[in-house]
Amino acid sequence: MVHPLLLLALVQAPTDLPSGAPTPSPSGTRPQAETPAAPAPLAPAQDARLVRLEAELAALRQELATARAEDTARHDEQVAALTAEIEQLRSGAGSAAAADRLRLGGYGEIHYNDRDGAGGSQIDLHRFVVYLGYRLSDDIQLHSETELEHAYVEDGNGELAIEQLFLDFRVAPATHVEVGRMLAPSAS
Repeated sequence: MVHPLLLLALVQAPTDLPSGAPTPSPSGTRPQAETPAAPAPLAPAQDARLVRLEAELAALRQELATARAEDTARHDEQVAALTAEIEQLRSGAGSAAAADRLRLGGYGEIHYNDRDGAGGSQIDLHRFVVYLGYRLSDDIQLHSETELEHAYVEDGNGELAIEQLFLDFRVAPATHVEVGRMLAPSAS
């Protein structure tokens, strides 16, 4: 049996609930939530500020969408360029580009002595110089000259020497910095 005071406490609605809190139902069913009240109208200054902020938000969203589209386009261009370069290297066409970067040259001096007698005629490759250059990039080049004298190096005869070996750095259109072993230019 239920005590009558306890039954009265269950049926009576509490008065200390915060506004908007659901009130207990006397029938024992779930309490119903109160319908939220309509927002209070904004003051004209607040309304103008809200409109300005909404416009600013829309502009920022548009700017973000444009930036994303530009980044995507730039990315797609880079991927296409790299893909084309990879295909070029795979097909062997890149080796022609590497050959364009290579420079070979040289010069020499040959002496011919036509002698009568015991020694007979002699040919002496007095000097043979091979030039090798390579363009590492548009701004960096390697230059080298190797000299061979008398066509051999043996028993103190002949000589093999690196005449020049240097890197040429272009730091501006009319300014170069050279680092390494080089021949100093001289005027007559």
